Amino acid sequence: MSPPLKRSGGLSVSPERSHSSSSALSSHGATSDKFLGTKKQRLEGANAQKKSQKPINRGAGSSSSSTSFQRQNSRGMESPGSVIGQNPAQARNSSKKLLIRPFSTPPQMPDEYFNQTWENELLVAIRAIQDKKPVRFSYEELYRKVEDLCRGNKTTQLVAKLEAECEKHIAKQLQHLEDSALSQEDFLVSIDRIWEDYFSELLTIRSIFLFLDRKYVIHTTYEKNLFDMGVQVFVKQFTARTKIIDTSIKGIVSLIEKDRMGEVIDKSLFKRLLTMFASTKMNTSQLEQSILSVTTNYFRVKSLENLQENDIVTYLRYVERQMSLESERISCLHPSTRRALSVVLEKNLLVSHLSSILAKGFDQLCDETRVEDLKLLYRLFGVADLHDGCDAYSMLRDSFGEYVREKVDQIVSNPEQDDAMVPNLLDFMDRRKVLCEEAFANNEAIEDFSKQTMEKQINKRQNKPAEYVAKHIDHILKAGNKKYSEDELTSTLDKLIVLFRCIQGKDIFEAFYERDLAKRLFFDRSASRDLENNMISKLKVECGASFTRKLEGMFKDVDLSTDIMHSFRENRRSSGALGGIDLKVNVLTTSFWPTMAKEELRLPRELNDCQETFTAFYLESHKSRVLRWQYGSATCVLSATFPKRRHLLSVSLYQSLILLLFNEVETLTYKEILGATGLSESELKRALLSLACGRHRVILKQPKGKVVDEDDSFVYNSGFEKPLVHLKINSIQAQSTPEEKIETTETVFKERIHHIDLAIVRIMKMRQIMTHSRLITELLEQLKFPHPIPLLKKRIEYLIENLYIERDPTNQQKYKYLA
Repeated sequence: MSPPLKRSGGLSVSPERSHSSSSALSSHGATSDKFLGTKKQRLEGANAQKKSQKPINRGAGSSSSSTSFQRQNSRGMESPGSVIGQNPAQARNSSKKLLIRPFSTPPQMPDEYFNQTWENELLVAIRAIQDKKPVRFSYEELYRKVEDLCRGNKTTQLVAKLEAECEKHIAKQLQHLEDSALSQEDFLVSIDRIWEDYFSELLTIRSIFLFLDRKYVIHTTYEKNLFDMGVQVFVKQFTARTKIIDTSIKGIVSLIEKDRMGEVIDKSLFKRLLTMFASTKMNTSQLEQSILSVTTNYFRVKSLENLQENDIVTYLRYVERQMSLESERISCLHPSTRRALSVVLEKNLLVSHLSSILAKGFDQLCDETRVEDLKLLYRLFGVADLHDGCDAYSMLRDSFGEYVREKVDQIVSNPEQDDAMVPNLLDFMDRRKVLCEEAFANNEAIEDFSKQTMEKQINKRQNKPAEYVAKHIDHILKAGNKKYSEDELTSTLDKLIVLFRCIQGKDIFEAFYERDLAKRLFFDRSASRDLENNMISKLKVECGASFTRKLEGMFKDVDLSTDIMHSFRENRRSSGALGGIDLKVNVLTTSFWPTMAKEELRLPRELNDCQETFTAFYLESHKSRVLRWQYGSATCVLSATFPKRRHLLSVSLYQSLILLLFNEVETLTYKEILGATGLSESELKRALLSLACGRHRVILKQPKGKVVDEDDSFVYNSGFEKPLVHLKINSIQAQSTPEEKIETTETVFKERIHHIDLAIVRIMKMRQIMTHSRLITELLEQLKFPHPIPLLKKRIEYLIENLYIERDPTNQQKYKYLA
């Protein structure tokens, strides 16, 4: 059926220049015949053109001319540019042009045609699709019908009727479901089926009305596209039924509870239902509140049960597994619901139990260096740290800092374990480094706090850590490649430098390091000169050239002494006066070497002659210098002939003085030895103890025992015999005595007092006038060693008494510098 058209104007011809024009109706595809007008109207237009006999401009209106003109051209014109009744040559020579004007009022589609098309074709097809029956019209034909109605300005009526039909259909489906008495599971299956069917039907219907959707509805701001319209119709009818909403939400929550309890559920059905709610955005808040309420109650109970029954690692793995399962379970929900559910889950599983988790087994994980488990803990604490008001990383930082404090305190504060202090600290530093870098992902706050805690705890016991670090370095430099590989030596020295940075009393370290280095050089105990230089280079980088100036000077003295002895041996007069004794002398600069006590010994004539010979030789070329002989570090190699075997004995000078006395007699008392040697009683007892009670007993003590008394006597051991020819008995000489340690510490304390006095005078000279509090603050900043406040006050009073500074007469809290 072709719709009749009413028109108020037709074609008019004018000799004017043609302009671009367009017809009221566009010629489009198969539907163009319906919009050409009646036969009478077409004939009137043709006659008007014949009478005018005016040429038409070639190509004029070719892209926008009316449909009526195109029909005439195809029937009566010889070419697109010719005038009716003329041949092509005449048309080309004509100067007259044809102007085609559109209808003044567009043609109107009758309502009767719209109603018949809707009722007889489109509605029938829609209901067939909804009832899952075959559609007796082709989809292309239906598409063209929709296009005709759209071109006839019937879009609003078409959308309204389509919406009403969809609403009627879904209302019928949902009402039937609401009236039925189904179980909860069957009810959910029915909801899912209705939604899936409706969704599929909506897609098919939209394909028929695609022209309406694309050309009109999408470009109209006040209209929804057809698919959204269909979804809103479903939401409107679904939410209007309280029973269906409540039953659906209860059913979904029930499926969640069953899945959490480990029961088997139809997960595909569960996900389709969640997708339906998420995509339609219906009752999001009601569904969200129901799920959140159930989740909160469930995990509040479960978290407490698991935390009480399991260790920390098992609980953390349970939390990680539950978070993964819940994330998968709620992946189809609306994003806002997913976020809210994640927050509830994290609060009940993590945020509420952070303190309990750390208290239950955190220290054990650190002790066992369980990096992977600590990574899991750190990762979960990172999740908890994102919650407002929860500073999980700070709690982890404080717990790790407390762990470091306790462990360092156990290592440093136990005097019985002083010998193992430094190795244990190095092991703990390695463990702390691994935990910070690998387990805690180089978290700067945790790294810095734990480092500061370790330094503070190491220095809580003053002086001892510095002393034992120096002692451990001495052990490493003595052992060298004998016990360690090259890589192990480098690595160990680097770790010791890191530990050295933590120590405040670096002057204590310097004093003990100098004393140990002196013994290594005196007794040739250093494993490698390169290793020594490497260590000094590291110390110079850390503390500057002034710190290592003495150490470098000690090596320089040893090298110069080698040259001096070479010259001494080349001097025949001097070398000939030694009487066959191989003499080696180290000439030391007093300011470089540790302070040594001055002793007056009774040397044998042979040794005394050697001493005088070298003194005369040295002063010949260094007349302005003074030599002071230090016997405490001197060593001798004696050739001892026993009845059974001859041995070479490496002994200290003190031991050699004692043994040489037995060349004259076989038995000597303690007092006789003391008078003959001139040794102090402490040194004499140490020497006798090593000769008579050590591993190589070249003399025997009477009575037997391990303590030397004044009433003891000593006898030459004629039965002494050992497998080795060369025996070392002076090992005790290379060891530090308690007296030496005390003396070294006291020397450092005296130097500290001088440094404090110098710092006070230097500051006051610069400032001239200062308050007491400001002076104390600057002293604390400048002094690099531990300095108790009472000691600083005492030194200020000392300088006031000695007129370096004075108090302000008007204000006792101010000091003035006295020039």
